[in-house]
Amino acid sequence: MPCELSFDWRPGELPHGASPYKEDLLSVEFRSPHATTYRIQAFWAAGNTLRVRFAPLEAGAWTYRVTSAID
Repeated sequence: MPCELSFDWRPGELPHGASPYKEDLLSVEFRSPHATTYRIQAFWAAGNTLRVRFAPLEAGAWTYRVTSAID
Protein backbone atom coordinates (compact mmCIF):
# COMPACT_ATOMS: atom_id res chain seq x y z
CA MET A 1 0.00 0.00 0.00
CA PRO A 2 1.29 3.49 -0.76
CA CYS A 3 2.28 5.62 2.20
CA GLU A 4 1.94 9.39 2.67
CA LEU A 5 3.45 11.21 5.66
CA SER A 6 2.66 14.86 6.44
CA PHE A 7 4.80 17.16 8.59
CA ASP A 8 3.66 20.57 9.79
CA TRP A 9 5.87 23.27 11.27
CA ARG A 10 5.03 26.25 13.46
CA PRO A 11 6.19 29.83 12.86
CA GLY A 12 9.86 30.26 13.76
CA GLU A 13 10.82 26.59 13.29
CA LEU A 14 12.27 26.92 9.77
CA PRO A 15 15.96 27.81 9.48
CA HIS A 16 16.41 31.58 8.91
CA GLY A 17 15.88 32.44 5.26
CA ALA A 18 14.85 28.89 4.29
CA SER A 19 12.27 28.39 1.58
CA PRO A 20 10.08 25.27 1.94
CA TYR A 21 9.56 24.93 -1.82
CA LYS A 22 13.21 25.47 -2.84
CA GLU A 23 15.28 23.64 -0.21
CA ASP A 24 15.66 20.10 1.10
CA LEU A 25 14.27 20.66 4.62
CA LEU A 26 13.11 17.14 5.40
CA SER A 27 13.67 13.64 4.08
CA VAL A 28 12.63 10.14 5.06
CA GLU A 29 14.71 6.98 4.63
CA PHE A 30 12.58 3.86 4.14
CA ARG A 31 14.31 0.52 4.80
CA SER A 32 12.90 -2.63 3.24
CA PRO A 33 12.74 -6.08 4.86
CA HIS A 34 15.77 -7.02 2.75
CA ALA A 35 17.75 -3.96 3.96
CA THR A 36 17.46 -1.81 0.83
CA THR A 37 17.19 1.87 1.76
CA TYR A 38 15.34 4.55 -0.23
CA ARG A 39 15.74 8.24 0.66
CA ILE A 40 12.74 10.36 -0.31
CA GLN A 41 12.85 14.16 -0.13
CA ALA A 42 9.73 15.91 1.19
CA PHE A 43 7.89 18.33 -1.02
CA TRP A 44 6.10 21.51 0.00
CA ALA A 45 2.34 20.93 0.09
CA ALA A 46 1.27 24.56 0.71
CA GLY A 47 1.00 26.47 3.93
CA ASN A 48 3.17 25.01 6.70
CA THR A 49 3.13 21.42 5.44
CA LEU A 50 5.73 19.13 3.90
CA ARG A 51 4.79 15.70 2.53
CA VAL A 52 6.53 12.48 1.58
CA ARG A 53 4.91 9.83 -0.62
CA PHE A 54 6.30 6.34 -1.01
CA ALA A 55 5.06 3.01 -2.40
CA PRO A 56 6.90 -0.04 -1.04
CA LEU A 57 8.50 -2.27 -3.63
CA GLU A 58 8.31 -5.50 -1.61
CA ALA A 59 6.04 -7.08 0.98
CA GLY A 60 6.91 -7.16 4.67
CA ALA A 61 7.68 -4.85 7.57
CA TRP A 62 9.43 -1.61 6.64
CA THR A 63 11.12 0.89 8.94
CA TYR A 64 11.71 4.59 8.40
CA ARG A 65 13.85 7.43 9.75
CA VAL A 66 13.09 11.15 9.43
CA THR A 67 15.85 13.73 9.00
CA SER A 68 15.00 17.43 9.14
CA ALA A 69 16.53 20.90 9.26
CA ILE A 70 13.36 22.17 10.95
CA ASP A 71 13.74 22.83 14.69
